Amino acid sequence: MTARIRRNPHLKYHLIMGGHKLTLPVPSTVHRAMPDVQKGLVATTDYTQFSEPFAMLGEVNSCENILDTYLSTYHVLENYMIRREVTSVFSNSTGRSFQRVRDFKRLGQQTDDKEIAHLNKLFSKSWEIMIGECRLQETLEQSFEDARANDAWDNDSFDDFLKHLGLQNGGGNPVTLSHGFHNQMQVKKNFPKLVYAIRCSIVHNKATEFHLSNEELRRNSIIALVIERICLPVMYRLAFGLPSSAPEDNPIHYPQRELMFY
Repeated sequence: MTARIRRNPHLKYHLIMGGHKLTLPVPSTVHRAMPDVQKGLVATTDYTQFSEPFAMLGEVNSCENILDTYLSTYHVLENYMIRREVTSVFSNSTGRSFQRVRDFKRLGQQTDDKEIAHLNKLFSKSWEIMIGECRLQETLEQSFEDARANDAWDNDSFDDFLKHLGLQNGGGNPVTLSHGFHNQMQVKKNFPKLVYAIRCSIVHNKATEFHLSNEELRRNSIIALVIERICLPVMYRLAFGLPSSAPEDNPIHYPQRELMFY
């Protein structure tokens, strides 16, 4: 090994120990304003039950790079996943009270499911909901269309990204653009898988798994495009806009403040 080859890692080590960054975070460029949602907010509506999600959404607004923004937004959706399950149990309990052991058992069973199952349920219950002036499904369709019209889009690169993420259909076959994102129904079905797989690739950093880093974002433009133009616009609208939806259609709206036992 030559001295020049050894010198580069040695200098990197010194830089790291000095608190310097080797790869700069990739800034997020997604426009987060939703005037149609904000315009629909009324002073007479009580949003008290969403105090915790609002604090989390404030954290999202403080994020400046793609990876931090993605994870912070996903954390809000995690909160909504469990809220949806609790709300579901409330709506199915007699008289909106927990007087039976099976009510508690059902709540435990529903909240103890796998995370991807919770995410699928949240999106499936939300696609047709009006958030602001459009349905969430319309946001997904427009986002996917905009991404494919971008100059940085490439079908083969998108398929390679899906392969690295390990997306599979119910039969265990790889999900691709032509076999998984070919029509609106397929896009809706596989979008939660894509969101969850990206989350895992950011969080996990094992030698045997694909790890999504700032270095990877800078090296592969299709990844930033998929996150910023397909995933985040839909995740934003769901995270920021769902509390504004009508209570009767809202899957995360608690029907009451207290839990009644008798």
